Amino acid sequence: MKKIHLLLWAACAFCLPAHADNVLIVHGLSTTSEINTTQANIDNWPVVCNAQGQHTITYADTPPASLAGYQQIWDIRFSNTSPLTAGDMTAYTAALSSGASLFLMGENSSFMTRNDSLFQFVDQAGGGQLTFDGSANSAQTVHAPLNANGLTSLTFPASGSATAVGLTGIMATVATNTGNSGTTFVWPHGTLASAPAGKLTMVLDVNFMMPGYADDGNGQLFANLCEFMATPQPPATVQPVPTLGGWGMAALLGLLGLTAARARRRPR
Repeated sequence: MKKIHLLLWAACAFCLPAHADNVLIVHGLSTTSEINTTQANIDNWPVVCNAQGQHTITYADTPPASLAGYQQIWDIRFSNTSPLTAGDMTAYTAALSSGASLFLMGENSSFMTRNDSLFQFVDQAGGGQLTFDGSANSAQTVHAPLNANGLTSLTFPASGSATAVGLTGIMATVATNTGNSGTTFVWPHGTLASAPAGKLTMVLDVNFMMPGYADDGNGQLFANLCEFMATPQPPATVQPVPTLGGWGMAALLGLLGLTAARARRRPR
């Protein structure tokens, strides 16, 4: 019976429950320049990212004083009235350092105050230097890890794009007319020099998250991004148990035989 129990335990070692996170959505609704756009994104997030109802969601106009306890933070602000402050950057770096996943939203060239603050944060976090590229078009190819479920290309509604110097992460969508600038950036675990435990994503477009723009690949990109953000950090690699070579096995057998012989000679 004990052997059966052990076999059942081994078989179910990976039978884990659905992954559930505490999620913070920072929306900036009180200061946004486009209330309807922001509200549409707020409403669509749980439809796409929480379809199974496994996450616990908290909504905030601005980042709260403490980010402790949140596994995912989605900063979906995009207006020039909502640049990342020095306090935001410090708090977000600390959250990433604790292992959280952070999403940052930017936009096109009309929102450079917001975009520049995101670029500054990425540089401080050790993700590389980003420069806005106004020549990139919205038709882009999609690369891993956001090309799941057959998504290979998409057309953003009205996106911004950036080039990168010293990029430590991945340009996950690349403009077809430039080949070296893109709208979507991903920094998986271990790629941010100042916060290697965290995971950072950034999209320089606000409309891709809206239900009205689900066509042209935008809806699938959003769904893939939800999945990527919710994927926990992989466990540390388990080192294999070293095996004994021929001489080592012979020595071990000899030692066991000597121990057994001594045991038989002990007086009772």
